Amino acid sequence: MDSIQRELAQKLVDGALATRPQERLAYLKNACPTDSRLLEYVLRMIASAENHPTFLETSALSQLLSYPLFEPGNLVEGRFQIVRLVGQGGMGEVYEAQDTELDERVALKTIRRLLSGVDEIAMSLRREIQLVHRIAHPNVCKIHYLGVDRSEDVVYLTMDFLDGETLFDRVERTGPLPPEQALASARQIAAGLDAAHQEGIIHRDLKSRNIMLVPRIDGTTRAVIMDFGLAGTHNEEDPETIGFGTPAYMAPERMREPGARPATDIYSFGVILYEMVTARMPFDSGTPPDQRTQ
Repeated sequence: MDSIQRELAQKLVDGALATRPQERLAYLKNACPTDSRLLEYVLRMIASAENHPTFLETSALSQLLSYPLFEPGNLVEGRFQIVRLVGQGGMGEVYEAQDTELDERVALKTIRRLLSGVDEIAMSLRREIQLVHRIAHPNVCKIHYLGVDRSEDVVYLTMDFLDGETLFDRVERTGPLPPEQALASARQIAAGLDAAHQEGIIHRDLKSRNIMLVPRIDGTTRAVIMDFGLAGTHNEEDPETIGFGTPAYMAPERMREPGARPATDIYSFGVILYEMVTARMPFDSGTPPDQRTQ
């Protein structure tokens, strides 16, 4: 399997793990209908992910590439002291860390050094930071700092540390949200999304896994939109962005044509609303785009 096939396999594994178990096979058959060897390979990787606890919420291929870069107590660039590993994803890890200069807790997100060059990654993340810094809103996760740890040859960024659980995990754990909780969360997600759209920024991968629910002292919950790594502006028409995102939440036109509009985020928001109050998705991941508009 060459590097292009491995990259495609990783995207398929990540996409499948982002969908509910009963929808994964339909999603994969729709994504690679003619490549039975690739389908078999991806299914094996998903089986490994399900059979090993360390794969939870993780890209299986990334897990096989290497173990977490940092351990508790490590000092990154002489400033950020690692407290613990919070989670792993298709591109790296997220750690809880202490900013020793500002004496505050932050989340530190790394990008795997084996997946791309440091300079390319830094350029991509710098763009992410520039976009998100234009959004000043309590329902959007704030990014603070972009750095390169030359000792590990890894790019990382720091952001607000949100001590809570994702909306996806909440629904998986409790089932449909009570109407008043669903309404409160929906208003906050809409407010954060509107703030981004006011700045001309499209999220492009809005989903329940990218919504963090953070408990407040008064017993209420703050919903925060995270991960603008795929974020783009209204006018982007890059052909490579066709189908880029999580299929179960993707507007049908995103699967057929490049670019993104505020309406594509609103479609994803609608899927999240349905998921919040029913604990299921409105469509299977394998449902063709044309049928999603009927």
